Amino acid sequence: MPIAPLYPPDVPAIEGLVAELLNRIGCGAALLRADGAVLLTNAHLNAMLGDGLLLREDRLVAAAPRSQGALDSMLAMPDVHAGTAWETNFLALPQPSGLRPLLLRACRLPPGTVLPGQRGEQERVATLLLVFMPEQDLPSPELPLRMMGLTAAEARLAAQVGRGVTPEEASRQLGITVGTARYVLKVVFGKLGVSRQSRLALLTARLAAMSGGE
Repeated sequence: MPIAPLYPPDVPAIEGLVAELLNRIGCGAALLRADGAVLLTNAHLNAMLGDGLLLREDRLVAAAPRSQGALDSMLAMPDVHAGTAWETNFLALPQPSGLRPLLLRACRLPPGTVLPGQRGEQERVATLLLVFMPEQDLPSPELPLRMMGLTAAEARLAAQVGRGVTPEEASRQLGITVGTARYVLKVVFGKLGVSRQSRLALLTARLAAMSGGE
């Protein structure tokens, strides 16, 4: 009895579906093998290439040569174990044009994440790379805070409180109640793994420096 193939014969259609899902992420995205080879990129990332980040053959290359080591180190993360949360690394990649740095987030995927290859074999997908182009008018460090899993509203509050603004004053500035501000701040602390405002201030200062903010 013939054995049915693991994937349908129309592999390009499957890759097209995965690419469409990547395009819906809303930022630059790429799927990489464990050796760093690029398997797929989305349209957002393709539009960003050429300044801070380049794609040569199947490899991502930093436009500024001095940043290549940092990029390689970020992508060379250890494997995560099945059943554990995704491991993530962050990097601010300078753009030679003088624009604010690209913000990269590398997410190490669990073992067993595969994509069908052109000849029917399975390609192990090791890393999901997300690339953000900071908007010139976005108050830093809101974008890197959002990269860390905060919603837009949570990032705005975290940025305010991280600068030393009290929850009461932040609630007035953001047009929310003090109770809402305290509740959202508790959620923010949980997501970021901090327990005090001083720790949040330290984190936001580091993120602001990373993203090129003042």
